[in-house]
Amino acid sequence: MLTVALVAGLAFLVLELVVPGLVLVFLGAGALLVALLIWLGLLTSWVTALIAWFISSLALLLGLRGLVVRLFPGEEETQSTDEELDALERLDGPPRRPFVRPMLWRRRCVSNGRDSSRVC
Repeated sequence: MLTVALVAGLAFLVLELVVPGLVLVFLGAGALLVALLIWLGLLTSWVTALIAWFISSLALLLGLRGLVVRLFPGEEETQSTDEELDALERLDGPPRRPFVRPMLWRRRCVSNGRDSSRVC
């Protein structure tokens, strides 16, 4: 039982190098903790070892994942989710502002019929 827990813990830790996501690290750490508890003689059956592994892995995952992610941030890439805009930019290049001719506005005043005041 001790050997299985040690091998499982080390296998999870090695697999984390291949499968990123910081989940297998906590599963491996939980298995190594269970191996320690088996070696100390606190766990004597497969059922208690599996229950201890589930609980310890979940506790490590929930308790330490935020800290580990802050200490070792991963690579992030932000892309547009608008596929139509991306397709148009590939065809036309970057979007351009249309040319707008300046217009000359003539001022027009409206007179009020009663008191002949002008609103401009």
